[in-house]
Amino acid sequence: MISLELCPINIINNYRWERGTSSNKTLFISTFGENPIIVEYNLLPSVHLNKRWQSAINFQENDIINDIKSNDNYIGLIIENDTINQTYFQIRLIKSFQLIYSVDLGKGWAYIDVRI
Repeated sequence: MISLELCPINIINNYRWERGTSSNKTLFISTFGENPIIVEYNLLPSVHLNKRWQSAINFQENDIINDIKSNDNYIGLIIENDTINQTYFQIRLIKSFQLIYSVDLGKGWAYIDVRI
């Protein structure tokens, strides 16, 4: 069984941490709003910052991360753009954040239960 202790996670540029997901090894949290930031924390043997993903993701203007899920190899993102009323789903490799798969979910707000 894994036990986590609360630790402070600094606010970056007044962004709020909004979404999160974890696997047995890592914790990902993201900011909500334009130009989102995703940070990766290693959980074992202790919690520590591993990477900060921002420039590795080519977000369009007004894109926000609506949901985020991960396992030990992949991270899934549901990205929404209210300005153009578009939602899409991406799967990326955790090691490099390379885009593996992207699908346009269409117009309107689309929320799906992502399991990867």
